[in-house]
Amino acid sequence: NIVSALSDLITNNLTVTQQSPITSQERQMAEHLADTVKLMASGQKVDYVEETTLDFGRYTNDEESEEEEESMLDEKESEEMDEDWKDKELALEKYNLRSFSEEFMRQVIDFVDHAGPGSKHGRSWKAIHHRFRTIPDRSYISRFRKYLEHHGTKRQKTQDLDSLVYKKLVDARQKNLVVHDLAIQRWV
Repeated sequence: NIVSALSDLITNNLTVTQQSPITSQERQMAEHLADTVKLMASGQKVDYVEETTLDFGRYTNDEESEEEEESMLDEKESEEMDEDWKDKELALEKYNLRSFSEEFMRQVIDFVDHAGPGSKHGRSWKAIHHRFRTIPDRSYISRFRKYLEHHGTKRQKTQDLDSLVYKKLVDARQKNLVVHDLAIQRWV
């Protein structure tokens, strides 16, 4: 409808004269496009500003067909199947720290640090491994310590930030607020 309204405007010397079943919103879009084409044809300077609207899942105002939903699902699956991303994920989590809870890591570090009054070097690996059988290697203790000092891995921090921004975006979308790129950058 927008293209036909634009075509009508251009053929009728850029004026709206005839009644049609085209909605007012479509007519406004056609007028805006006609003005843009007229400016370009006259050779004047044209500044192009792009606004992007994010509609996602169940929060969209438009009714989507099943084909569009299936194509969105296919895109999501293809993103999840991206081999390069899996390699990056494996590189970030090569020691699989996410399989251990933060509380478990704290228990291990507390156990290692509180060896007792007679110990000069802390607990032996044998004692640590006997108490915590799921730790495969002595090097995990230093990784646990680093993890706790930095309050998580970089990937976990990024995921937490992503979920926070997504939550704010969903809240804004439910309140029908306009969200611009600058607002998202401020949230980050």
